[in-house]
Amino acid sequence: MTTTKSDLLSRVFALLFLTLFLVVPRTYAQTTPEVTVGISDDEVKLGSATRLQIQVKGGADVKPSLPEIPGIDFKKTGHNVSSVLTRENGQLTYQVVTFLVYHVVPYKEGDVTIPPFNITVDGTQYRSPEMKLKVLPGTAPRPTPRSSQSN
Repeated sequence: MTTTKSDLLSRVFALLFLTLFLVVPRTYAQTTPEVTVGISDDEVKLGSATRLQIQVKGGADVKPSLPEIPGIDFKKTGHNVSSVLTRENGQLTYQVVTFLVYHVVPYKEGDVTIPPFNITVDGTQYRSPEMKLKVLPGTAPRPTPRSSQSN
């Protein structure tokens, strides 16, 4: 039986594919998620919005429990999950990076504290830092019911 060049290439790719699925999950399972939370601006005019950004490196299932704050509405505007495969010192590392973005819309002027809230990553809870927001005079939008948004 003669082995053609395409047969050989197919076998090499199959072997590489299987290796990635056997090696990479073990490397992935050993990483501890890194959670970063912040707001884009600490001052915002009434009627405008700032962004609350949650970035999780090393975790796939991300569920924030945003706080209920009188005069503030959180509107989810983005959710992106990407996979990164790197080779460092001969070792393959697979990492999932999740980005969640919420618009923080104020409905009254003044100083606002966004208290620490839980972010569950693959079943483990992490805590955000406390964040301060100063709402300056402007034109207030109409609030939307909290039940109409999704976390």
